Amino acid sequence: MAKTTFTNLAIKGSDSGTATLVAGTVTVANTSVTANSLVFLTVTLPGGTVGYLSVAVTAGTGFVITSSSALDTSTVGYIVVDNT
Repeated sequence: MAKTTFTNLAIKGSDSGTATLVAGTVTVANTSVTANSLVFLTVTLPGGTVGYLSVAVTAGTGFVITSSSALDTSTVGYIVVDNT
C-alpha cells in the first residue's frame, strides 16, 4: 500500500458539514476547494436505498456527491482536506 504524507493540512470552517442526497446526488458549493483537495465522506443518517458514494471536485466551485443508488436519500457528512 502506498503511503501519502502531507506536511501541512488545512481544514477551514466551510470545509466540513452535511448534505442530503436527493435522488442519489447533491451539489455542495464551496469556493475554497482546489485541485489538491481531498473530500472524505461518511453517511450520518441512512435514507432510501443506500448505495456507494463517490465525489467529483471542481476547483473553486465545490463538489458533487453521487450515490450508486438513485434512490439514496441519505444525509452525508463531509470534510475537505487541502494539501497546502
